[in-house]
Amino acid sequence: MEDALEKFSRDGSVLRFSLQQGEKTQQFEMLYLEAESDEELEEAARSPDPRRRFAAIYRIAQNPKPRFLDVLLAAAQDRGFVGRGAAIIALAKLAKASSTARKAVIAALYSGDYLLTLSALQGMGFLCGFWVRRRLRRVLRHLMRQPLDRTPASIARGFLATAAAESLIKCRDRSAAAHLHQLLQHPDPHIRTQTLSVLARHPEVADIQKVAPLSKQSPPVSIPALEILAKKGDVSALEDIIAYAESPEGNVRAQAFAALLNIRSQKALDAAHNLLPREKDPLLRAQVALRLINAGRKVDADVLSPLLSHNSPVVRQSAILALAQCDGGDEILQRHLEREPDQILRRLIEKQLAREG
Repeated sequence: MEDALEKFSRDGSVLRFSLQQGEKTQQFEMLYLEAESDEELEEAARSPDPRRRFAAIYRIAQNPKPRFLDVLLAAAQDRGFVGRGAAIIALAKLAKASSTARKAVIAALYSGDYLLTLSALQGMGFLCGFWVRRRLRRVLRHLMRQPLDRTPASIARGFLATAAAESLIKCRDRSAAAHLHQLLQHPDPHIRTQTLSVLARHPEVADIQKVAPLSKQSPPVSIPALEILAKKGDVSALEDIIAYAESPEGNVRAQAFAALLNIRSQKALDAAHNLLPREKDPLLRAQVALRLINAGRKVDADVLSPLLSHNSPVVRQSAILALAQCDGGDEILQRHLEREPDQILRRLIEKQLAREG
């Protein structure tokens, strides 16, 4: 099944598009945020447009600065704002130097708002310290006292537990590993997948004997399990991931490519590099190319240049970002600049060419 981005429309700086997957069509909406300076980001974070505000808070959360404290606090306290979780994570990154941010994270932990609690548990991994580890251990024990079943409450607790466990691991507390291995037995596959994703990011705490049986299940559970085994040196697990990267299912290929790029061994990167020219999904091809470049691999610009004629600006945007880092890519972008119909993408090309210069 080949994914295809087919229909799109623009409403100001908002891009709406549909993703066709076989007989199913999913509608998506994303926002191009052109803010460059801190002042522009701060202004966007106060926007009455929730989409623009979300994009700004998300950008700020990548690298929060003390000057953004007020807008982050306002976003975190707005229960109707979907980006309040990102605001809490940003505040957690500032909490070591700001008692106000630290108090906001603690308040979020006990707020009764599921998204805020989940984000606070995720963010506490940036704080660490004795009191943080003690509080996380207490929360994790409380969450794991209840039985693991398919009820909504158990599933919700499972996601909270994985977040608390990962933050403990980030704080160099391996006591969380036993709880993660217990969550591998959760009857809900989403919890098993999430738990495996945490263990894949921290393979040093993973128990191979408990992970290996899950590698025999179907995707999406098997691929993160195989990623863990491959990071532990299992050659056959890496071969299985490579085979998944040639699956006819686009979602399976995307997950397998992500695993190969996360493993980052010579053989894994070689496999992703060799499979790239044969990847049929244009967006996946552009994204894999960009990650390969970031991993230090050279990607042939000819693999990406055909994507500049794709009808979706989402695909073209990803191709532009990748080509800007390819040998000869700036010349291709220079030629494409006059033909690019999208004003926002033209500005993106100009920005990339200016960096090249």
